[in-house]
Amino acid sequence: MKKQFLAPESILPVIALILSIANLFNPLELSSIVSLAGIVGGIMYFAGNPFASKILYAWIIAQIVIIPPYLDLSQVFNFTLGMTFNETGIYVNVLAIGMLVFIKSLEAAKAVGQIVRIHEFREGSMEGILPLEGVVNTRIDFSQEKNWLLVKPYAPFTYDGMTISHVLIKRKDGNILKRKTKNQLVFLRLFTGNENAPGLDINDYPFIDWAYADN
Repeated sequence: MKKQFLAPESILPVIALILSIANLFNPLELSSIVSLAGIVGGIMYFAGNPFASKILYAWIIAQIVIIPPYLDLSQVFNFTLGMTFNETGIYVNVLAIGMLVFIKSLEAAKAVGQIVRIHEFREGSMEGILPLEGVVNTRIDFSQEKNWLLVKPYAPFTYDGMTISHVLIKRKDGNILKRKTKNQLVFLRLFTGNENAPGLDINDYPFIDWAYADN
């Protein structure tokens, strides 16, 4: 599935493409190899390749440690903290570390377009409704919590007099929903809002129970 250029999870791939292309205009050096990784990772992301996040993660990691004059893989801009010993210094690129915060959103977005099956963790109020199967429509960030997944079941269902066409799920441990993995414990909420304007408060959407998700 191709990605939207302006989606929040697209920030890191866009940064990688811009910095890597700019760095290629520098005299040919070792950092040019890292630039190629950034460009490849960015292109793979917008082409919908699931391995893009791993390439972009490697692109970030390569820039973290700087040991001048022997090793500097930073891309155009860097802000470093470290120490100098005679002519050799060991520094940490703080900007590169900062880019790691985008990785989790990038990983979460990989679930978009995938089929997920949700079934009961324990007997409860969703009896007769679960199990259900549907498609992950999008990733949603709320003010308190990020990386919720909006799932559209193949068939709407009725709950407490309401017709529900979407549900929200998120792994209880805060990790990303993994592919080809069964019995991932998730929070299950009913989505009763507007898909295009989901709001800011996750508590606007009723929490039903924990559930298992198979992806």
